[in-house]
Amino acid sequence: MKRDPWVPDEELCEKAYEFIAGHIDKFMYAPTLPEIAYAMGWKAPSSALLVVKAMEERGWITRSQDRRRIIRLTRGETNGQG
Repeated sequence: MKRDPWVPDEELCEKAYEFIAGHIDKFMYAPTLPEIAYAMGWKAPSSALLVVKAMEERGWITRSQDRRRIIRLTRGETNGQG
């Protein structure tokens, strides 16, 4: 079965997650979509948005809809379960 090219795979999400986590550790704030795109070697911030949305759907991050740099890492949190 062929993978949908518009849905980022696990490996791609993992690489972007590691970049975001490292950026937050270093600068104490999340990167913008253009910064994520540049770090991943992409020209379009829309590519970063697809990956960020995929990570959000997987529960790895949450983000604010009204602010640019508000990404919170939530991967590994139990959210009260377990």
